[in-house]
Amino acid sequence: MKVSINWLSEVTGKHRATVKKHLAHLTLDKDGKFDSAQALQTLYVGDSGPTHSEALRRLAITREEVERQKQIKLAVENAENAKMYRNRLS
Repeated sequence: MKVSINWLSEVTGKHRATVKKHLAHLTLDKDGKFDSAQALQTLYVGDSGPTHSEALRRLAITREEVERQKQIKLAVENAENAKMYRNRLS
């Protein structure tokens, strides 16, 4: 969706001059409007932050790593329990 500086100012509650200053480096279309996703990301996250897709990718990686750590911990606990059980039997 293409949006104007006025629309962005109204939706975000930021002054029109502030919106214009932060979006000065973004390209406008022929009607003088910005891509809404890119403009809102720039206003709220900034240019140095990750994109939405990058944030989702990082989240997925983190979740996989947490799950892997849980599995490792469970395997270690199971091995220790099996060792204690064998020691009790002997």
